Amino acid sequence: MGHGIFGLFTLTLAACVPLGPQPSYYGTQPSYATAPQPTQSASGLSCMQLFSCFQTCQDGACIQQCLGQADPGTQQAASAALQCSSQRCSNGEANCLAQQCSAEVAACTGSAPVATYDAPQVTERMKPGQPHSTANLLPWMTGAWIGTNHQFEFHADGRVRRASGIALATRDNVYHCSSIVNDTGTVHQEGDLLIMEFGASDTNHCHEKSSGPALTVRYRIDWIQPYGETTFSQLVLRDIDCTKGSPMYCDDTMRRR
Repeated sequence: MGHGIFGLFTLTLAACVPLGPQPSYYGTQPSYATAPQPTQSASGLSCMQLFSCFQTCQDGACIQQCLGQADPGTQQAASAALQCSSQRCSNGEANCLAQQCSAEVAACTGSAPVATYDAPQVTERMKPGQPHSTANLLPWMTGAWIGTNHQFEFHADGRVRRASGIALATRDNVYHCSSIVNDTGTVHQEGDLLIMEFGASDTNHCHEKSSGPALTVRYRIDWIQPYGETTFSQLVLRDIDCTKGSPMYCDDTMRRR
């Protein structure tokens, strides 16, 4: 995995932390308080400590161990900061992060003002046996997955690779060649959707290489019961824009590689 992006991002986040008191306005009466320090939840690492943990990693398994030491809110803050940096500040400069990712940086460093009113809490109703909440799913998905139609590799910085290969038969019903697709791009989550944005796609159709147009794929996150089981432990990504007319071609039933 390497240390570079996480080390650079940790330093630039630290450079963006406000040093003075920050005003916070809620309701009709303004209140002033010193900017809070990055907090460590009762269940584990703070957002900044999570990035420090990432710096020691060389593979996805290590990243998963780091994520396991942080609560879901901290995981979400780290994921949002990395995605913003990857999409808007590819050079990782602190000035860019401060301008383009100020909300994400504030959430990760603990410099964002905290509301004093009671905001309504929405709790996801998880299905029996569901291994993770649908909300904030991307950090949990870091690593390689095999779907029924595609193979995926999710990275902690918001990158994703999607690949597929289909063996093709000629008129003699013998498989002589294959059609291969490799898409590399970014992924982010909006509600129960994973939205993948790919640049030009590289295809190899029976040894004829070409580059297709950029595309956006929207997958709806769902949890189903594996055949013969009673719990909803199986993750499925449903391509909601699929035109092939059948779940067999439009849905990817997922398992970790």
